[in-house]
Amino acid sequence: MVPPARFNWRYWGRGYATEAMRALFEYGFETSGLHRIADTCDARHAASVRVMEKLGMRREAHYRETIWDGAHWHDEYGYAILAREWRAFKTT
Repeated sequence: MVPPARFNWRYWGRGYATEAMRALFEYGFETSGLHRIADTCDARHAASVRVMEKLGMRREAHYRETIWDGAHWHDEYGYAILAREWRAFKTT
C-alpha cells in the first residue's frame, strides 16, 4: 500500500494537486501503458473529490468507516479512470 500523498496546507487551492495527478496519468497511461488508475480519498475532503472528478475520474465506491483518526471512523470514496477514458477526456 502506498502512503497518502499530502500537500502542505499553505499550497492548497492553487491547482498543484490537479497538475500532479495529470502528470501521473500521462506517465501511467502514455509511458507505462497502464490500463487503469484508481485512488481513494476521505469522503469529508471536498477538494480531493473535486480534483479527481475534474480529471475525469468516476466514483466507484463508498467505503463505510475505513479511516480511523484515533477517535472516530470516517468514510472513504474510491475513484478510478481507464486509459481509454483518460484519452477521451483529455481531448475534450
